[in-house]
Amino acid sequence: MENLEDIQLLKESVEKQFGSKILYAKDCAALSECVYSQTGNKVSETTLKRLWNLVNSSFNPSKYTLNSLCQYLGFADWDDFVSNKNSAEKNVENIADIIDINMGCPAPKVVKN
Repeated sequence: MENLEDIQLLKESVEKQFGSKILYAKDCAALSECVYSQTGNKVSETTLKRLWNLVNSSFNPSKYTLNSLCQYLGFADWDDFVSNKNSAEKNVENIADIIDINMGCPAPKVVKN
């Protein structure tokens, strides 16, 4: 199993990149579109709901999910993210400043909503 602190940092970094905290199922749907738009990797809304604990599950994220979210952030993969987590930590220091929902995603389906 992956380090829970690293997974939490990944989630905070993704929220920062996405432009909003992930609080609802609709956020997971929008994030799924953004990840696909920017990486070409499909991470399902359901997988994201499990990762953000919006549904009860004993789910452990797959390496594919972790790699896809790391690529969304501009890292090569999960291992690259973990080895360079100091730069990721700096990027989430101001996460409380997030205001606009989906501001960080240019996916047409998300922008229309």
